[in-house]
Amino acid sequence: EKSLAQQYCLSVFYFNSNGNYWTHKTDWLQSRNECDWYGVQCPNDDVVELKLANNNVSGTVALSGDCLGKLNLFDLSQNSIQKIDSNIGLLENLTVLDLSGN
Repeated sequence: EKSLAQQYCLSVFYFNSNGNYWTHKTDWLQSRNECDWYGVQCPNDDVVELKLANNNVSGTVALSGDCLGKLNLFDLSQNSIQKIDSNIGLLENLTVLDLSGN
């Protein structure tokens, strides 16, 4: 199921980027619908935007195109990202990746 796959990929991202320490993490890993999680935008039940600017996100950014293939905007500006996994280049629809201020 698409929702379960998206939740899995977002959960892996959450743990790799020290989600327990994020400033805002409302409903992450809590809600059954990932589209209710803070910063996640999902028209038509596809995750298309992740907006986590200035949110104390740190560590490694790793996302899978297998389950987040519709993602087109990923805003991680003003955080403390140390590493970007090369697989982020496999997100075919990603047109905006904001890493400014890291």
